[in-house]
Amino acid sequence: MKILLTDLSYFYHNYGAQGILLPFIEKISESLDVEITVTVSNPIYFKQDIQFAADHGFKLFLKPRLKFSSFLKFQELQKLKKYRELIKKHDVIIDLSGIEFIGNLPKLIVWKDLINTLYTQKIAGNFKKKYYKFTKSYGPFQNRLYTKIVRKNLSRLPFLQVRGEQNMSSVNKLKLDIPVYSFPDVSLALKPTNKEWAQNYLANMMPDTNNIFGISPSIVIRNISNITNKTSGEDHVELCKQIISKYSDAYKPVLLIPHSIGDGKNLKTCDLALARKIYNEMSNNKNLYLVDDVNLTYQQTRAIIGQLSFYVTSRYHSLASALNMNIPTISLSWHIKYKDIMKLYLDKFLTIDCRKSNIPDAMQMVDEFYKNRDWFSKDLMQKRQTKIEKEIENSIKMIVEDINRG
Repeated sequence: MKILLTDLSYFYHNYGAQGILLPFIEKISESLDVEITVTVSNPIYFKQDIQFAADHGFKLFLKPRLKFSSFLKFQELQKLKKYRELIKKHDVIIDLSGIEFIGNLPKLIVWKDLINTLYTQKIAGNFKKKYYKFTKSYGPFQNRLYTKIVRKNLSRLPFLQVRGEQNMSSVNKLKLDIPVYSFPDVSLALKPTNKEWAQNYLANMMPDTNNIFGISPSIVIRNISNITNKTSGEDHVELCKQIISKYSDAYKPVLLIPHSIGDGKNLKTCDLALARKIYNEMSNNKNLYLVDDVNLTYQQTRAIIGQLSFYVTSRYHSLASALNMNIPTISLSWHIKYKDIMKLYLDKFLTIDCRKSNIPDAMQMVDEFYKNRDWFSKDLMQKRQTKIEKEIENSIKMIVEDINRG
């Protein structure tokens, strides 16, 4: 069976995309005899992604992005034609994107993303191919027309798999004509590189690895327009600096862990560039360390996170790693998806919304949760991990059974 997996951007240093793709391929291959082709949409890392595809046994296709000029240039039309032919040659198309229909982005981006998201579903429908959207987050939904278009297209699916209960509650307000189910993110089933590797990696970086405080800033939150007296934009950078200053001392090193890496220079797209900026601007970085490494995999980074004693992160898939590895963690957030994933593991937790909290309040909340750990239960998290992995298997089983019915 030929399966086409679409709507992931790239894999080179993209831990989120790796975390979704690799366990999905592993688990669906246990149930079906499949030949996998995966699309990426970022041409910058396509050469590196070809090697990634070869290493993991799937084919790769550079998906064209639909834009107005596509209909004016012969070369762009040819790319779209090849993409339509690719869909035609496959039996099943599955959208693996982690989040879609984000309605509170700048208006032009919102509508561009909407068109590109719906295009694959439209072509798959034209060729009468089975089309699914695998577990992801949706929204927030905005104006009436936008919401109407989203509702119409989602209702054409056999069912919808949503990432978390709160997000499902939001999606249910669309009143879709299909069943809607809540499932955990598939990356929570991905196994880390072994513990010994992580211990050796960190031992080569710092003298004492017994009590590491980790922090992962996010270029996404930095790029959110600075809301007065809140913690988005440059105030996100300032919050990270204050957290580092407060918790870095002679007995507790702080480790900066960039979690979405590009060229290491672009402050609009690369967490490593942001982490380097923070590291270099700290007046005292004697006990501050930076994972300045562009060769790590998601599994290796997950293993490193598993060695932390405490973690503050603003990246969703680094949060997934921390929860999977049972690390006491606080989330700096911008979307409901952070609460949804925390709720899977803990009854009490802290997510600090960058649009609602200012720096002094955020620092106070971090300090309270750091000092008082009554909210953290490793035993509870380990028990829930077993349940989570079972639910992930059920989410893939649901798709497999529907495929087999066809």
